[in-house]
Amino acid sequence: EYLRLLECPVVMGFLEPAFKVVRGGEVLKELTLASNGTAADVKATIGNLLGVASSRLLLYRAGEQLLDDAFMLPFAEVEAVEVAEVMLRTVSGCCCETIPNVE
Repeated sequence: EYLRLLECPVVMGFLEPAFKVVRGGEVLKELTLASNGTAADVKATIGNLLGVASSRLLLYRAGEQLLDDAFMLPFAEVEAVEVAEVMLRTVSGCCCETIPNVE
């Protein structure tokens, strides 16, 4: 029955399997599997939406990081996390000398 309904136009369009992308605990976007079948596709879509390079995004499903070739699942919830490079400099409390053997 579902396959028959999938091919029938509905008042608002076609029924397509979808999943949610969450960021910061809030739903950022609902995406269809047809145009976002892999994690790489989702990263590209969300990157364009946020204005961030897809290489700076990580996706998690049920607490596990998704590789770029991972397939999306219908009705799943995927968490998008932006990563950033951070550089720290540690110094001692006196005279701004660096701590030996720390990079």
